Amino acid sequence: MWIGDEKQLLTPLRDQFTRAPLDNDIGVSEATRIDPNAWVERWKAAGHYQSEAALLQCTADTLADVVLITTAHAWQHQGKTLFISRKTYRIDGHGEMVINVDVAVASDTPHPARIGLTCQLAQVAERVNWLGLGPQENYPDRLTAACFDRWDLPLSDMYTPYVFPSENGLRCGTRELNYGPHQWRGDFQFNISRYSQQQLMETSHRHLLHAEEGTWLNIDGFHMGIGGDDSWSPSVSAEFQLSAGRYHYQLVWCQK
Repeated sequence: MWIGDEKQLLTPLRDQFTRAPLDNDIGVSEATRIDPNAWVERWKAAGHYQSEAALLQCTADTLADVVLITTAHAWQHQGKTLFISRKTYRIDGHGEMVINVDVAVASDTPHPARIGLTCQLAQVAERVNWLGLGPQENYPDRLTAACFDRWDLPLSDMYTPYVFPSENGLRCGTRELNYGPHQWRGDFQFNISRYSQQQLMETSHRHLLHAEEGTWLNIDGFHMGIGGDDSWSPSVSAEFQLSAGRYHYQLVWCQK
């Protein structure tokens, strides 16, 4: 993705259904004693972390004042389809892009951690500005202390430095996000930092993390709760699990 001669993305915008495991996702599961009921083990066994996208459809049409791109992908593991994601990208002459996403989840796969999109932005900006819940991280079942307002924080403050690297820094109820030259509008959750999900999963302690090129952005239409009623069972309440089977969300992406 380019604007003029400036590269905007280091990796393409793509679906994301996983998160770097939280302590609550792992529970009592250990390398030498796996708990098959732990969320992370269920996701691994089902292939959520290993799934790859197969292109089913890609068309482009020129309408009166816009270009309409339609895509469909099947996310598969070992020949089994776990998710089907259908998207439309409506791009006008000003560069504003409206993204509609419809996701179908296989009935026999574990409820996913998230239904969203991820990409690696080329820019590294000093601050993040958003209209939504904050200022601290908040999750669908951890919203009580969060306030809805216009927030502006350094990029470094969007990362929560847990000793054991994991999913972190989500901000829910977001209506607008501004970062560098970009603006996103809609009703979504997001996290943004210099660390990819892959690095968070593979790093044992926070002091071993290293800032990557650009900035990693995750935008979720839906995100599972984090649970924590106790520290040994998969205790995310049913109302905070992504069990609906079909999901729809919409984003507007433009330049400020």
